[in-house]
Amino acid sequence: MKHLEGINPAILTLFNEDYSVDYEGMKALLDFLMDAKVNGVYVCGTTGEFPLLALEERKKIAETVVNHVKGKITVYVHIGSITTGDAVALAKHAYACGADGIGALSPYYYSYSEDELFRYFSKIANSLPQDFPVYLYNIPQRTGNRIDLSLFVKLVENCPNIVGIKDSSGSLTTVMEYLLAFREKDVMIIEGADEQLLSGLSAGCKGSISGNANVFPELFTKLWKEFKENRLEEARETQLDIAKIVNVLKYGNIPLLKYALKLRGVGNGICREAFSTVSSNEMVEGIINWAETIF
Repeated sequence: MKHLEGINPAILTLFNEDYSVDYEGMKALLDFLMDAKVNGVYVCGTTGEFPLLALEERKKIAETVVNHVKGKITVYVHIGSITTGDAVALAKHAYACGADGIGALSPYYYSYSEDELFRYFSKIANSLPQDFPVYLYNIPQRTGNRIDLSLFVKLVENCPNIVGIKDSSGSLTTVMEYLLAFREKDVMIIEGADEQLLSGLSAGCKGSISGNANVFPELFTKLWKEFKENRLEEARETQLDIAKIVNVLKYGNIPLLKYALKLRGVGNGICREAFSTVSSNEMVEGIINWAETIF
């Protein structure tokens, strides 16, 4: 199994002016991120606007990423969906196209019981070989369905290929619950909240899946290197720099992220409707200018 570790941007999905997927632009984004020495990428996640993509677009994006990086970095494909059937189909496709693993959030819009969520995730995991890694994705503020610790434990006990979770709840308490429960087991916890990345790493998280790392991968890889080398004073300063960026770009603000990335020379800033496309923002322009002085 090739686990998630280090810095893994949740890559943006870039679009042409007619709102079709800009596959060539996405290759340029991947090159930009690989140049910054990221460890991997997370495809078609929240930052990738997955609910706005057709099933075939999600498959083609996964194929494009896998084929372009050619094994140089880890590729995990998010396959979560509102329907179990689509999630299973995307999971099988991710395996077939050569991804290193998948991530899956819970189905959304409706509220589901723990038993219902267990069946959903189990069907995904059981549709794949037992040595193909599956990470859950906890983002209850978007799905309305929290992956409680009891559900996580039950899934790990019953599905050998469920090996970790990305937590984007923003709750360090939740992260600590996960870490404590699997203290003696080889289960990976990945931090999804940029402003508490260093805290998560210090407690035992194995890395980050970040939307903001699309725009400033250099800062995130810098923090990872400082942490790994036990240069904690420097890592704390870098974490504060990341927090400053989060305050401007916000969490999951797709139009701002794409505008900021455009200012860094990648993509055209276009978002798929009903998102608007940002054409000017003084705070974003200011943070870009500031950040580029410290790389």
